[in-house]
Amino acid sequence: MAESHVISGLVTKHSELAGEIQEHQQRIVELKGDLDKIGAAIKIIEPDFNLRAIKSKFKKPQNRYFEPREANKLLLECFRDAQRDIGSSDLYANVAKKKGLDLESMESNQVRYFKMTLHTTLKRLQENRIIQEVERDGPVIIWRLLS
Repeated sequence: MAESHVISGLVTKHSELAGEIQEHQQRIVELKGDLDKIGAAIKIIEPDFNLRAIKSKFKKPQNRYFEPREANKLLLECFRDAQRDIGSSDLYANVAKKKGLDLESMESNQVRYFKMTLHTTLKRLQENRIIQEVERDGPVIIWRLLS
């Protein structure tokens, strides 16, 4: 019996995923080897060092829209450009414009991620007393630059 297009597609996807798993498993073997070599070097220098006391450090995933500190910089530029209190929706639109992004053409989950990143940055600026919340107009927060 000839394979249907559905089966063919599923077989292809299965093959790709299996290959990806093999690549990751090989990378894990390489990383474990590197870790063992570094551990051996530590033991040469400090034989009594407890390697189990070393805590794992996780890499924070890179934001898909902003380089580190870029959202902070762009928001502050928007405050300085406005020279007045400004609402979060205007800030989101202005930052998107500065980044060359069209929020209208983006998928809703992408827009939500973009806005959440900026909202988190605004809250951090507020905690650092760089901006303050002036008022709320429904879901929109009006912000004021303090410094």
